[in-house]
Amino acid sequence: MNFDEVDFFDFDDFSLIQGVAMSNALSTWVSAQCRGVLEEEGLMERLIEEKYDVMIVENIDVCGAALSHIVQPESLITTSGSVPIAWMYHEFGLDMALSYNPDSIMEHLDVHSFWSRLTNVFHLTWTMLH
Repeated sequence: MNFDEVDFFDFDDFSLIQGVAMSNALSTWVSAQCRGVLEEEGLMERLIEEKYDVMIVENIDVCGAALSHIVQPESLITTSGSVPIAWMYHEFGLDMALSYNPDSIMEHLDVHSFWSRLTNVFHLTWTMLH
């Protein structure tokens, strides 16, 4: 992958502008990585032939869950090292609970006021569209 450099040490997690820029870059990297795995010649056939009992995937990247639909293991276990990102709630059968779960690109974690909940819905919509 040949993308512009991003300085993760100077990144402000609570900045809307930096959050949007980072999410666009991250989605580009994740998509390229997933495409590379799914298009690697012979890999899917080899994974299917293994007849796995269980597959463990990280939910930050739904490529693993999508891959499990191809590989068809007996069981799928998803893990998370963080809170689910907006679109993950639906993918994993969870309620979104916007009234108290902040979206991943919120500038602050307090979503108890009307305005913060409205901002949360805006961020959620932005995340799901991009």
